[in-house]
Amino acid sequence: MCKSTLLTVLVIQLVCCGTSVKVCDESRCPLCKSGTCEECLYGYWGSQCEHACISCWLGGCHKQTGRCHQCVPGRYTEGCDTLCPSTCRLSYDNVRYCQRTSGKCLEGCAEGWWGTTCNETCGQGCKEKACYQEDGVCISDCMEGWHGRKCDKHNCLNRHVSGRCIDGCKDGWTGEVCSERCGADCMKCHQYSASCLMCKAGLYGPDCQSECSVNCVNITCNMAGQCENGCMRGFHGKKCEMTCPYRCLDCDQTSGNCRMCEKGWTGLQCLDQLVSYATNQPNTPDLTSGCNQMAEVKLTTFAMMMLAVLIT
Repeated sequence: MCKSTLLTVLVIQLVCCGTSVKVCDESRCPLCKSGTCEECLYGYWGSQCEHACISCWLGGCHKQTGRCHQCVPGRYTEGCDTLCPSTCRLSYDNVRYCQRTSGKCLEGCAEGWWGTTCNETCGQGCKEKACYQEDGVCISDCMEGWHGRKCDKHNCLNRHVSGRCIDGCKDGWTGEVCSERCGADCMKCHQYSASCLMCKAGLYGPDCQSECSVNCVNITCNMAGQCENGCMRGFHGKKCEMTCPYRCLDCDQTSGNCRMCEKGWTGLQCLDQLVSYATNQPNTPDLTSGCNQMAEVKLTTFAMMMLAVLIT
C-alpha cells in the first residue's frame, strides 16, 4: 500500500474517532463506547442521554423509556405528570402524597372529604365536617337535626338551611331543626308548639288522648272529635252522641230528621201513624160486613112477622 493510501486511512480513522468522542456528552454520559452512551448520569435518559427525566424523584428514570423510578412527592400516573388530588390531606412537609397508579390519597383526606381519591363530600351534618376516608361515616356525632351513619339525613320537610328547617318538619317530628319526635299517638304535630295536628286512627285532641265515639263510622273522627264520615244507623250529631227519634231507624246526622221509620209510621220524627196496618195488606173479602148484612135481614123479617101477629 502506498504512503498516500495509508495516510488517507489514518485521516479517516482519526476523523471517525474524533467524531465519536464528540457525540458522547461527558456531562450526561459517564460511559461511552464507540460513540454510544452505555450509561447515563442520574436524571437523563436516551441512547445518547439526550433527554432529561421529568417529575422523577431525585431525577431517576429508566434509560431506555424515561419512566420515573418514583414520582416526585405530590404527583402520580405513569408519567408522573398529574398532581395528587387537592382534597388529599397535606402532610407535615406541606405535600399531598398519593399512590402512583390510582391516585389514592395515602395520608387521608382533607377535612370534609372521603373516598379513595377523596372526591366524595362528608355528610352535611357531620360535626367538624370530619368522616372516615373508607366509607364516609362521620368520625364524631351528627349536628342537631341530622341523623344516619353519614349524618346526611334530616327530618325537614324539604330543606335544611343553616341549622333550621324553613319549610316545616316531616310527619312525626317537631322543633326548629325537626330533631324531636311528636307524641307517641301523634302522626303529625306543629313544628314549634308540638301540639298534634293528626292523631292515629280512633283518637283525637291536642295530645291524642281522647277516643272517637264508637257511633262514628269506622270509629274515626277529626281533631275535634267530630264524626266527619257519618254516624252508625240510629245516631246523629257532630259526634254522633244523640239517638235518632223513637221509631226512627236512620236519621240525618246534622238535622236529626228521620230518613227511615219503623213499619207503620211516617214523618220527619216518625210521629205520624198510617191509617191502619191492614191497608198495607193484600185485598181480601170483608167477611165481617157480610155477616152484619145477614143479621140485619133476619131482624127485619122477624119484626114484620111480629107486626102481622099483633094486627090480627
